[in-house]
Amino acid sequence: MTIKRRIHVTTGIITLSILIIGSILLWNSHEVENGIDQIGSSSQVVRSAFLLRALMDEYLAHGDDRPLRQWNKRNEFLGKIINDAKGFESIDQALLKDLEIKYQAVNSLHPQIIQLGSSGEQRPDLKPLKETLAGMMSVQLEELVNAAEHLHTASQSLTLRRQKLAETLILATAILMIGLIALNLYQIKKSILYPLQELSRGADMIGAGNFDYIVETKEDDEVGKLSKTFNTMTERLRASYDSLQSEIRERKRIQEELFRSNEDLQQFAYVASHDLQEPLRNVASCLQLLEKKYKNNLDAKADQYIHYAVESSVRMKALIQDLLTYSRIGTKGKPPQQVDCEQVLDQTVKNLRAAVAEAAAVITHDPLPTIPADDTQLLQVFQNLIGNAIKFRRDELPQIHVSAVKNKNEWIFSVKDNGIGIESRHLDRIFMIFLTPVQ
Repeated sequence: MTIKRRIHVTTGIITLSILIIGSILLWNSHEVENGIDQIGSSSQVVRSAFLLRALMDEYLAHGDDRPLRQWNKRNEFLGKIINDAKGFESIDQALLKDLEIKYQAVNSLHPQIIQLGSSGEQRPDLKPLKETLAGMMSVQLEELVNAAEHLHTASQSLTLRRQKLAETLILATAILMIGLIALNLYQIKKSILYPLQELSRGADMIGAGNFDYIVETKEDDEVGKLSKTFNTMTERLRASYDSLQSEIRERKRIQEELFRSNEDLQQFAYVASHDLQEPLRNVASCLQLLEKKYKNNLDAKADQYIHYAVESSVRMKALIQDLLTYSRIGTKGKPPQQVDCEQVLDQTVKNLRAAVAEAAAVITHDPLPTIPADDTQLLQVFQNLIGNAIKFRRDELPQIHVSAVKNKNEWIFSVKDNGIGIESRHLDRIFMIFLTPVQ
């Protein structure tokens, strides 16, 4: 059974119980009202019977007309009450019938007593008969009073029993309602609270890294479906976690390979820079001797070429010295100093003079800042980027622009060109080395 249906059942039980209790209360109210009417009527009957007996005793004792007139009115009132009592459905009909018989017996003796009472003064011989009728009337009135009291007692007992019955029904209905609600609430607790606690425990276990934890579920309700979804999510998390661990191991392997490769490159750079110094020194010396000996002996163009060659050999020597320094200190550059980026860019263009002239490249730049940096490394960055822009060009003339924008506490440099660009599938392979720190 689903949680929604259980809630509907609980609501239905409460509603039905309220309707039943309300119906019982209405029935009890109606019955109590009828009982009160019956008790009131029976009480009037008892009172009227007592008054009839008292008025008859007074009349027989004194022969006065006043009690006789009151007796007639009360007798008529009693007859009306008895007749109205027949309309009560729950009244004891046997007692009412007995009361009616007693009432008729009293009324059958009444005319005879009245007749003897009017002639008793003139005929002494009727006195024994009058006494006999008076005795019979007293007996009948006493029986009428007893019958009225029996009816009154029965009405009280019947009303009390019905009231107790109504209370019993209300109590039984309330107990049944509480029992059913408690049972249903227990089922809801069993199917909602306990599974939710299990889900909470499962979330804690997953948070602690135990992806093998499975939430056990037996119900097919909403919480049961949630538990199944939770288990499915756990399986997917476990698969993702395993995949992530595998990727981390692979990245670590690649990082170790890059570290070894960087060590090899550093060693190679050290050896190459060290071995290149001697032949470069010889080339520079020869060029300087050639410049010194044949200066002004050749044409201006030859002197310019010799000057370029000497200047390039000097710069190459500085680069080799920087490369040697770099190979000794690993990935760390020289201590940062204030570097004019425009001067570095100018030096870069001079280094690439031949390539720029060959490709007829146009190199422009915005005003560049002076920043704390390693001028050699910055020169290499500019030279590599601009050199690649010239190398990987289209058929049109290369257009290269260098700019820098300040963003809070840092400068963002951009080197834009109209070259062929880089295909997206090669981005990871090219830039991976910059994303993976070297240990």
